[in-house]
Amino acid sequence: MEEQKIIEKVEILPNNFSENDSVYISQENIKNLILFSKENQTVLELLITPFLICVNSGLKYELHYYEISTEISKNDTEIIGFPLENKLSKEITDNISPKLLVKREDYPAFEKFLSQYFIAMKNMKFTDDKQAIDILEQGASLFYEVL
Repeated sequence: MEEQKIIEKVEILPNNFSENDSVYISQENIKNLILFSKENQTVLELLITPFLICVNSGLKYELHYYEISTEISKNDTEIIGFPLENKLSKEITDNISPKLLVKREDYPAFEKFLSQYFIAMKNMKFTDDKQAIDILEQGASLFYEVL
């Protein structure tokens, strides 16, 4: 249950966006997911889906192809990349990996995976996604739904 407590600590921070029963964590607050989990070296099983959200209008766009997950593994830690035959843009495949299988004791790998992902997402231009570019032009910001 410690996982849920860490996520909830991040979700209640200011500058997040809430709609119905969902909380979307702001770009500036998402780093706290690493900070709070680091206190006890807690490796979390997560599904992180990024969204572009216009806070004023509530306009929301899910960046499904940029989604990542972390799963606890009894085997060695392993980063799972995209299949070679995928049709995703190079911006995605060159900068993020969709999954981390991580041993519970391998907190450094968990921290590095998330840190690299959040940096990559902050620098994404979404050049191959017209809808993303359109919503960015309307003042959208990057948020994350963490499950």
